[in-house]
Amino acid sequence: PRRKGCDMHPCRWILQHPTRPLSLWWLAAWVVIALIPLFLQAHWQLLAMQILIAICATVGLNLIVGNAGQLVLSSAAFYALGAYCYAHAAHLLGSFAAAIILVIVVCTVAGLLIGLIATRLRGLYLAFVTLGFVLIMKELVTNLRRWTGGAVGIPVDQVPALPGMSMPGDTGLYVVIVTVVSLVVLVTAILVRTTFGAALDAIRSSDQLAASLGINRQRTVSLAFAYSCALAGVAGSMYALSIGYLSPEPFGFDVTLLHMTIIVVGGLGSILGSVSGAIVVCLLTEVLRGYPGVSEITYGIAIIFVLLIARGGIVDIGRKIARSASQIRSTSPHSSEAVAQRGSA
Repeated sequence: PRRKGCDMHPCRWILQHPTRPLSLWWLAAWVVIALIPLFLQAHWQLLAMQILIAICATVGLNLIVGNAGQLVLSSAAFYALGAYCYAHAAHLLGSFAAAIILVIVVCTVAGLLIGLIATRLRGLYLAFVTLGFVLIMKELVTNLRRWTGGAVGIPVDQVPALPGMSMPGDTGLYVVIVTVVSLVVLVTAILVRTTFGAALDAIRSSDQLAASLGINRQRTVSLAFAYSCALAGVAGSMYALSIGYLSPEPFGFDVTLLHMTIIVVGGLGSILGSVSGAIVVCLLTEVLRGYPGVSEITYGIAIIFVLLIARGGIVDIGRKIARSASQIRSTSPHSSEAVAQRGSA
């Protein structure tokens, strides 16, 4: 339906008015929350790094799954590719920044090549094809012993963030990771407010609608897929940096399940959903670490709850609570609106 007094289709209007100002309140909240772990013990800093790595991986995944509406299950494959690529690049280049740039290039190119093939498909077909890459990558990192060390694994060199710059202990490592993730969130927040983000929303609504607006579905989805692959690779790099040793065990389908749980529980199509989902799911995982199998059961219950009761996830629940509180405040006899109405009467 068209808006009253506007002859232009709403989606076309969005495409021609892409930018929205970023909220300074959210920026301030992000800075405060990111700085808190600096004053905590090493255990909590490590947990905070795990949350930040999950945010980095799921922000890109949420773009292709939530914003574009494409069921992609390949995040674990590029998570592993980024981790092992970083391990070799750090050893050869001796710089975190140079290694990360190389990881971004490799994962983006690989994502584009795979995306041009995979994004021709839709629905379950796309899901199974992308899941196949996870299984292939798991076999590669297990059997290519010359490059991955096989089941034994390989160490990851602790290199400076920039040439000549030292990276002291867990605190310095946390500062590097929080800086990278902050840039990732900022770039993604800007990206979803451009015509590219609006094009993804149009594709999610309807392929026919996107075509009527002149949007090339395959090219747009392929670019979003490549972007999500690049961020998954960056997340894998930071995982390798934080752990210091790589083996095939952490790169199975469990990683994809974790990432999908985060975006579904947090809220699809929302950066805040990726952030809140990563915080909740990672904290639950830490609390339930001593109970084998319980975390997977909790993931399942959380997904069922969200799909049946709160499909918008944590973000939608928070918006509903804020809306209800605003309505209660506006109807209160002591509210400014009520006082003004009594004064006018």
